[in-house]
Amino acid sequence: MSFRSVLIGLLAGAALCAATYFNDLVIRQSYLVGSYIAFAVFGGLVVFVLLVNPLLQKIRRGWAFSGSELAVVVAISLAACYIPGRGLMHYFCTVLMSPHAMNQQRIPWQQHHVLALAPEQMLADPSANPDDALNRFYQGHAGQGHIGLGDIPWYAWRRTLAFWLPLLVTMSVAVVGLALVVHPQWSTHERLRYPIALFADALLPGPEGQRATVFRNAFFWLGAAAVLGIHAVNYAHAWWPRFIEIPVRFDFWPLLKLSDTFAAGGPWGLLDPRIYFMCVGFAYFLATDLSLSLGVAPFLYVWFTGLCAVHGVTLAGGFMQPSIEQFLYAGAWTGTCLVLLYTGRRYFWNTFKKALGLGGADHVKRYSVWGARVAALALAAFVAQLLVLGLDWPLAALYTVGVVVLYVAVARVVAEAGLYYLHPFFFPCATIVGFLGAEAVGAKGALILFMLSSLLLMDPRELLMPFVVQGLKIVELQRVPVGRVGALAVPMVLVGFAVAVPVTLYWSYDRGINTASDGWTTGVPGTSFDAVVAAEEHFEAVKGYPLGDRHTGWEKFAAIQPSRPHVTAFAATLVLVLAFTAARIRFPAWPLHPILFVTLASYQSRVLAFSFLVGFTVKAAVSHLGGVRLYERVKPFMIGLIAGDLLGAILPNVIGAAYYFTTGILPKPFSVLD
Repeated sequence: MSFRSVLIGLLAGAALCAATYFNDLVIRQSYLVGSYIAFAVFGGLVVFVLLVNPLLQKIRRGWAFSGSELAVVVAISLAACYIPGRGLMHYFCTVLMSPHAMNQQRIPWQQHHVLALAPEQMLADPSANPDDALNRFYQGHAGQGHIGLGDIPWYAWRRTLAFWLPLLVTMSVAVVGLALVVHPQWSTHERLRYPIALFADALLPGPEGQRATVFRNAFFWLGAAAVLGIHAVNYAHAWWPRFIEIPVRFDFWPLLKLSDTFAAGGPWGLLDPRIYFMCVGFAYFLATDLSLSLGVAPFLYVWFTGLCAVHGVTLAGGFMQPSIEQFLYAGAWTGTCLVLLYTGRRYFWNTFKKALGLGGADHVKRYSVWGARVAALALAAFVAQLLVLGLDWPLAALYTVGVVVLYVAVARVVAEAGLYYLHPFFFPCATIVGFLGAEAVGAKGALILFMLSSLLLMDPRELLMPFVVQGLKIVELQRVPVGRVGALAVPMVLVGFAVAVPVTLYWSYDRGINTASDGWTTGVPGTSFDAVVAAEEHFEAVKGYPLGDRHTGWEKFAAIQPSRPHVTAFAATLVLVLAFTAARIRFPAWPLHPILFVTLASYQSRVLAFSFLVGFTVKAAVSHLGGVRLYERVKPFMIGLIAGDLLGAILPNVIGAAYYFTTGILPKPFSVLD
């Protein structure tokens, strides 16, 4: 682990935090992160090993980067990926400022006084100069040139940043510690596949900077050139509509007439699928039960939803609000976490015994012990911060457990299945309200929980832990000390926040949220308050009196009124995950993986399902026709598909940015991932 690799990793992460908001929401190009195979990081790696590193080697042999150095660069920069995009900064500012404007327009908010329920430090404070701090936040500085950092109304943000940034850093530190705890169990003891890390490792150069062997394989270049060529043609079509377009989407809607039940389930996204070459490539490397389950899950769930609809049962509900569907996801993700705790029980138990100084097995990694200590202290600090905020200790403790369950389970799925694009649709805030009941939680407690989720968990397609877990595996494959690289994730997060927060505020006030945003970023701020209004209205309609906040401490457990349909849904998928896991262990020919219950039919699951089925079919055909030998020969082609998709995402971004800075005109939007 060289000094230059650490420095460049930190600089790369900082550059990502500086450029992402501008790229994603100002000039509206393909997201630089967007998923767990961050296009900017892995696409940049492809460009570097193909063009930059060979050039450095020609200039001077010692200048070329070795595979271990590039692994460190990638691992460190991955720790920054959750900050600048959909993971946080896309809606960070709107969540903290926009409720003030929304409250002026939404009568139910005013009737229930929900804005007054929010602790003052959870929101920005534009009261000193609403025109400067709030109105300009929406309208920007249009027609008056660009602003400077000093023109940002920092007075409106100091109080809320002083609360949120320490809270986010605390949870980030805890997540890094947890990643160090689980890594030896998943990587060494269970030998999970880590498809994304294996892809990156296949591209990394040798110890002297020589190109990886995959680049000497004609099948790699065939796959990469084919996919890149398709994206190049379609990108040209985006600029010049008369130019030819190569279809990557199919129309199977006529098949809908075959099943009224399936039609009743709402099969959007399933009968007009788009082929995602990267997904096909990763599916080829997965166990067949994994790829098959990821392919059929949304079809089975849509049919099940249609069956329920025919019998008058509605599963879906308001976003981030308690619903049967949300509890189905919650049960599945909780079951997944219980399974991984059970399979790693010995290692985890010995790790935490050593962390407490009580002895333990000698095979426990030293960095796992320190990771456990750091995670425990950081999680305790997180709970303490919630208590200072005014949240009762039962809610603070339960919410922290829910966040950990989600982070760990998502990291597990990404490590095992390489599922780079997913949304869990598991919100601990809604789960707590469903289990305890609205009266036990209270109106203020519910709002705090929902607002916490608005920033911590609103779009878990970019959580920190899966990025860190991948980075640890990448450096391990290159025989770099895992503990040292893991520790560097913390300063990377600090640097990331130091860069991303002022940059995001700058573009928010320079261009205005009306311009530099999208429907998601402007809609998220209202979800917390809408959820509380819905809970209060339902409670008052049933009980005949306002919800309020009547119970504190232990009283909350005495006032529990769980929702039977929600608890039943939670238990159903939890049991199914456990049952499918047991069947998979007991019966070698068991065809389905319990992952199908955590993906069900989310948007991400729907759009990727067809590609997973294609990858499954290709692998089955290759294995059947040519066995292991042919399977190994086709591998470079699949790696090429993934590399071509990454290049097809990152190169249009470069062209679009160059066009904007040259002409001042927004480039044509183009994306390889919806």
